[in-house]
Amino acid sequence: MDRRDNIASLLPPLLKGRIARGAAGTLGLRVFHAGARFLIALAFARTLGAAGFGAYSFAITWIGVLSVPAILGFEGLLVREVAGYQSGERWGLLNGLILRSRQFALGGSVCTVVAAAVLAWLFEGDLEEQMATAFSIGLLALPLVALVRVTQAALMGLHRVVPAQIPETVIQPCLLAIFFGIALVLPGVGVQAPLVVGLFGTAMLVALLVSTALWHALQPPDIKRAKPEFATPEWLRSARTFTLISGIGVLGPSLGVIMLGSMAGAEATGIFGVASSAAALIALPLLAINAPLAPTISRIFTEGKREELQGLATKAARSALLLSLPVALVFIGLGHWVLLLFGAEFTDGYGVLVILSLAQVINAGMGSVGVLLQMTGHERDVARSLAIAVSFNVLANLFLIPLWGVNGAAVGAAGNLVIWNVLMAVTVHRKLGIRPTAAG
Repeated sequence: MDRRDNIASLLPPLLKGRIARGAAGTLGLRVFHAGARFLIALAFARTLGAAGFGAYSFAITWIGVLSVPAILGFEGLLVREVAGYQSGERWGLLNGLILRSRQFALGGSVCTVVAAAVLAWLFEGDLEEQMATAFSIGLLALPLVALVRVTQAALMGLHRVVPAQIPETVIQPCLLAIFFGIALVLPGVGVQAPLVVGLFGTAMLVALLVSTALWHALQPPDIKRAKPEFATPEWLRSARTFTLISGIGVLGPSLGVIMLGSMAGAEATGIFGVASSAAALIALPLLAINAPLAPTISRIFTEGKREELQGLATKAARSALLLSLPVALVFIGLGHWVLLLFGAEFTDGYGVLVILSLAQVINAGMGSVGVLLQMTGHERDVARSLAIAVSFNVLANLFLIPLWGVNGAAVGAAGNLVIWNVLMAVTVHRKLGIRPTAAG
């Protein structure tokens, strides 16, 4: 019995076979990544303070948002199409899709960096100096992030779920921690937010090298032998919708950091960033299950096995809820002391932690609604639901941040998550004829 089987035995006895092993492996990686991020954030927050950590969070959040136009939707498209091409042994199209996705990721990221740099220069006076500098340095990491993500998506489409995630979930955070530790002990080095963002980019470069090596080692020989075939117009049509989905999906949880950074300054951004990062741990089981679930849903739907799809969706939702609830209860009951680990100034984010914890429990209980629709060709419905939820988030932040500060941003983020899930669950039932929630 290997390590993934050991972890799988700890999961609820609801998921079996490849999905259980993939979910167990992904959960192990996600837990490791979350633990590493927690310790890194703890070290950063104590070293940089609320304002410095806020500047770092602002820059890293923007990297995530800008990765959407850089990747141009190929991340989601790769998972779905690679699984389908492999199942149909359409190796030429698979090879062509990999090549084209890398070309668009590199070109899109360079164009995005140039456009963002121009805008940052035009609005330089509207941001605190530390935030502006950290943002500018973070732009250099964008092409690296884009290429890592498309390579990861290609491997996941081949059902290589666990190896696909190792560069970004294990190697990158470990190297970031090592580089940060070296910077702390080097004489004459002033550790501030811009330097830490630069260390993030350096660690991401190594992650890109490892992910590229993994792709060459794990891809089936048929891909290497096949002459590339291209269906670029068709791919771009689907990718446009995936871009919209990714953009709105990334923007939703990022709006609090971005709008607080612009409206309330670096300190409020740092407090919100720590609390929201902690609450995101509650979603780990659902994210772990979704990773191996996505290509499996694509295959089951293509084969027309609706009853199997219903059973799979219900089991996934129940597993996610069962594993998420204990973490949420700890944060709601002991959140003040959790935040105190980062420093006394971060305890002002306790209200944020409680609000977002409740929203994440609802998120887990609603199940894999987004994955179900994206993997069955209903990505436009996902985009529509996300647009409605994010619109609420923007309006809530505009009105509530001036009134309630970080708690106002939390209400906006929680509303975004709940509205999106409800709309998506209704759409799944209407379009696919199944009930995706834990209630089944």
